[in-house]
Amino acid sequence: MSNSKKEYDDSGYFIQVWRWVIDKVGQGSAIVYGVIYGYCHMRDGYCHASISEIAKKARLSTRQVHRCLNGLLEKGLIVDVTDIYDPNWKLKTPRSYEIRDRKAVIRIGKDERIDLDI
Repeated sequence: MSNSKKEYDDSGYFIQVWRWVIDKVGQGSAIVYGVIYGYCHMRDGYCHASISEIAKKARLSTRQVHRCLNGLLEKGLIVDVTDIYDPNWKLKTPRSYEIRDRKAVIRIGKDERIDLDI
């Protein structure tokens, strides 16, 4: 009997990547977008994963993920909702992101939003 720790098996995990996202931000950022998209569809509509979690799923370095996140934020494909979701956010905890798909999202408060097609 082995005493080794059991590693998490993510062999059944897949990432959706859309051509329009690749065309807009490139392949690496599209993979990060896909990871965030997956997390956003798990519980409450937000991605609360840490940079290292996203990097592990995307098979990228944490530095690459930081660059990809900045590009996705700049292009408006994701929104940093940390201040809305958790006004008492601490620097050591993961930020929260929301996917914009192909719609513009105007957030009025934590539970109120207006969706506009763009």
